[in-house]
Amino acid sequence: SIKTFEEIKNKTDNKTVKISALTQIGDAYQDIEDFEKAIEIYDRLLKDFPESIYTDYVQYRQGIALLKMDRTEAATISFQALQENFPQSKYLNDVKYYLAVSNFKEEDWAKAKANIETFISSLTENNEFLAEAHYILALSNFNLNNFQEALKEFKYVADNYPGQSSLIKNSELNIAKTYYKLNNSKEALKQFRLLLFKYPKTNIAQESLSWLGDHYLEMGDYDNAINYYLELIN
Repeated sequence: SIKTFEEIKNKTDNKTVKISALTQIGDAYQDIEDFEKAIEIYDRLLKDFPESIYTDYVQYRQGIALLKMDRTEAATISFQALQENFPQSKYLNDVKYYLAVSNFKEEDWAKAKANIETFISSLTENNEFLAEAHYILALSNFNLNNFQEALKEFKYVADNYPGQSSLIKNSELNIAKTYYKLNNSKEALKQFRLLLFKYPKTNIAQESLSWLGDHYLEMGDYDNAINYYLELIN
C-alpha cells in the first residue's frame, strides 16, 4: 500500500492527489504502528501544505499517533491546535475523547472528566468509543474521590456492554474497590470473593486476593490475611 501511494505521489502533478497520497502513506504507517514515520509524514504535510482540505484530518491523526507513543503533551498541543484552527472540523467531537485519554494518562483527572463528559453528551448509543468513554469517566471520578458517581458509571459499563469483556471485568473489580472506598466493606468483600469465583487465576483474581489480604491485615485478622496472601502467592 505504501509503495503504491509513493508511486502515485511521485507521478502526479495534481497537488490534491499528491497530498491525498501522502496522507494515506502517513495513515498506513500509523496502522502498522510505525508512529515515528507516520508523524514524520504528518509533519511534512502540515508544513508544506497548511491550507489543504486535509489539514484538519492530518492534525487529528498526528495527535492520535503522538498519543499512542505516550507523548501526551505533544498530543494535547496537536489536538488543541485542531480545535483553535478548525472550529468547524468534523473531528472536534472525537478530539474530546482523545484529549480525555491524554489527560487521563497525565493523571489530570478533572480535565479528563470534563472532556469525556462533553464527548459522551454528544454521542449516539452505538458509538464505538462509548463504553470506554464511560469507563474513563468512572476511573476519573474514582481518582477524584467521587465514589458514588464512580460506582454508578462502573455499574453502567458492566450492565450495558456485554461484548466488552475486558471492560466488564475491570469494571466489576472497580465496583468492589469503590464499595470499599465507600466504607461498605461487607459488600466490597462479597464482590471480591465473587470475582475469585468468576475469574480464577487471572489478574482480576490477583488484585482481589491482594485487597482481601490487606483488609484482614488492617482488621488484625492475621489468619485470614495469611490465607489470602498464600493463595495469591500460590
